[in-house]
Amino acid sequence: MGPRKDSLDKRIAKLRAKKPVDLNHGEALLLQGIASSSLREQRIAAGKVHLD
Repeated sequence: MGPRKDSLDKRIAKLRAKKPVDLNHGEALLLQGIASSSLREQRIAAGKVHLD
């Protein structure tokens, strides 16, 4: 996992180095919704996906 770990470490360092940004209430709610939907369990219903 060498190169992938290095790039992840670089990305984390880059994000930590960014200056904070002020958000309004609407932007905060939008980001919260995006984050919660990305963590929601995803399922594929039987018969909905056909790979030919």
